[in-house]
Amino acid sequence: MSNGELVKAVIYNLDTNESVQCMFNPNEYTFTKQNRWKFVDRKGHNLPNPEFTSGQPTNLKVQLFFDTFESGEDVREKYTNKIWDLTRVNEQLKDRKTKKGRPPLCRFQWGETWSFKAVVTDISQKFTLFLPDGKPVRATLDVTFQQVEDEGLYP
Repeated sequence: MSNGELVKAVIYNLDTNESVQCMFNPNEYTFTKQNRWKFVDRKGHNLPNPEFTSGQPTNLKVQLFFDTFESGEDVREKYTNKIWDLTRVNEQLKDRKTKKGRPPLCRFQWGETWSFKAVVTDISQKFTLFLPDGKPVRATLDVTFQQVEDEGLYP
């Protein structure tokens, strides 16, 4: 906390330097990680030998809530389009070998205690409140971030 104020979570687009501040902090978040193992047969034994092959990236799953009812602004234009942009290929971010673009890298940060450098692998958006003209003013996003940099153990 900073000066007794609640610190908001922020999602940074590391390639464009844009950011989205979350209006409401998540109620919870989930980290998941998998390791790959190869099981090698051993004749005459009940179980094969496990051989570690590699670790997989950690995933961070979080639900985000955005509301622009009071201002009457389109919640997509004000907030959620910037998060969707993290899933879209940017032709200016070309791989040197393949010459193909890629979506941007990002960082989910909440306060000063931790941050998660990642790419967005999955996003789902649900609109739950509209103005009389059909403009969405409330949305919930379920976002999965996948780790791109080893930063040690996460909380």
